[in-house]
Amino acid sequence: MEKNKSNIKNTWSVLNKLIKKGNQNADIPTEFLTNDRTLINQPNEIVNQFNQYFTNIGPKLAKEIVNTNQVDALSKIPTTDKTIFIQATDENEIISVVKNCKTKTSADWNGLDMSVLKDIIECVVKPISYIFNLSLQSGVFPEKMKMAKVMPIHKAGDKHEFTHYRPISILSQFSKILEKIFHKRLFSYVDKQSILCEQQYGFRPNRTTTLALVDLVEKISNAIDNKQYAVGVFLDLTKAFDTVNHELLLQKLYRYGMRGVAFSWLQTYLKNRSQYVHINGTDSQLLTVTCGLPQGAVLGPFLFLMYINDLCFVSKTLNLILFADDTNMLSCGKNLETLIDIVEKQLFLLKKWFDSNKLTLNLNKTKCIVFGNRAIDVHRNVIINDTEIERVNEITFLGVLLQNKLSWKPHINHIKAKLCTSLAIISKVKELLHEKCIYFILFPGPSLHDLWSRSLGKHL
Repeated sequence: MEKNKSNIKNTWSVLNKLIKKGNQNADIPTEFLTNDRTLINQPNEIVNQFNQYFTNIGPKLAKEIVNTNQVDALSKIPTTDKTIFIQATDENEIISVVKNCKTKTSADWNGLDMSVLKDIIECVVKPISYIFNLSLQSGVFPEKMKMAKVMPIHKAGDKHEFTHYRPISILSQFSKILEKIFHKRLFSYVDKQSILCEQQYGFRPNRTTTLALVDLVEKISNAIDNKQYAVGVFLDLTKAFDTVNHELLLQKLYRYGMRGVAFSWLQTYLKNRSQYVHINGTDSQLLTVTCGLPQGAVLGPFLFLMYINDLCFVSKTLNLILFADDTNMLSCGKNLETLIDIVEKQLFLLKKWFDSNKLTLNLNKTKCIVFGNRAIDVHRNVIINDTEIERVNEITFLGVLLQNKLSWKPHINHIKAKLCTSLAIISKVKELLHEKCIYFILFPGPSLHDLWSRSLGKHL
C-alpha cells in the first residue's frame, strides 16, 4: 500500500486482493437448471448450454421485433461521395501498438500473454507486418483471429440459472493489434469527415461521461432557471451490442464511405465469427455467432457508434444525449401537458427507429422524470404503444443519481452508503490510503464539483 499510495489504480488492485475479489469463474456451481427446469451436472453439458444461451441472445431478441423495411432504417443516412483509403502498416507502428497494449489482460485462447508478446515483438514483427499488410491490402480479416474464448461471469440472482450470467470474451492478441491498426484509420476518416453526431459522447477521444453529464445538467438547469419543466426520458436498450444486424451495419458503413477494400475487410471481420465457453478446464463445442458485435473487441464500440449514429437524425426537435447505448431524451417548456404530448410523439419516432434497426427498446425499464422547481399539477404519464412509462423522482445516469429538483443530496447519500459497506476493509489500511481514492469515487469529474459541493457538507 505504501509503495502504491500515489497510484490510485494500483491501490485498488491491492485492496481487491485483500478482500479476495478474484476469479469469479471459480465460483460457478456444478449444477444448473435448463429452461425446462431440468437439472444438469455434467461439465460438458453445462459449458455447451452456456454457449447455446450466449449465442442465441441476439437472434432471439431480433426475431421478437416486428419486421420492417430496411430502406426505412437507412433513409436518414446521407450518402457521401468520399471513400476511405486504408494505408499499409509498418514494423514501427506494430511495435508501438504492442508496447502500448495493457499487460493485465488475460492470455488468449492460444495461451499467449501480452507481456510475452511485448518481450518478443522485435523478433517476430517482420512476419506479423507481412500478414497484417496482406490483410489490409486484400480486404480479408484472418479466419484464425475470429474465434473467442468466453468466460461466464455471474451478474445477480440464482447462480444455478444460465440467464443470470454475462459473457466475457477473450480474443486473439494478434486480432487486438490488427484491430487497433485498422481502428486508427477508420476513426481518422470518420473524424475528418465529421460523421459522428455531436450528441454522442461514448468511446470518443476528449469525450467523457463527465462532459455528457455536464451537457445534460446544463440543459436541465437552464430550464429550471427559466421557470420551465424539463421532461427527461431515460431509455433502456436490451442487449444492444448483441442484436446489431450485420447486413444493416455494413449498408450503413458503405453509405458513410467505407467502400472497396475497407468494406470487404469489415465484411469478413463480421462474418463467420465463432466462440466456445471455457469453465474450469472444460471447453464447449464451437458455435457460430450470427449477429451482434464481438464482445471485448477493439472495433466493437466504434462499430456500434456507427450503427446508432443516425438515431440523432430521427427528429430535429429531439434533445438527445448519448453515451454509446445509454440514451437520454430531454424536452423543455412551461406547459407540462404540452411537453408530455411532445415526448410521446418523439418517443414513438425513436421506438420506430429502434424497431427498424433491430434494437430492443425495453419500455418497462425505460423511465421518465420531470425536472423543475415548480409544482407539478399534471400527473398523466407518458404512454407509448399502450405501455405506460414509469415516472420516477430519481434516476441514475452514467453513474450519477439525478433528482427531479436537481438536488445533489441523494447522490451524496448514495455514495456515502456505498463507501460505508467497505468501511471495515478501508479502516484497516486507512493510514496508507490516499485521499484521492475517496475523492475520485465521489466526483466523476472536477467540472461537476461546483454543482454538488454545497450538498457535500460533512460527508467527505
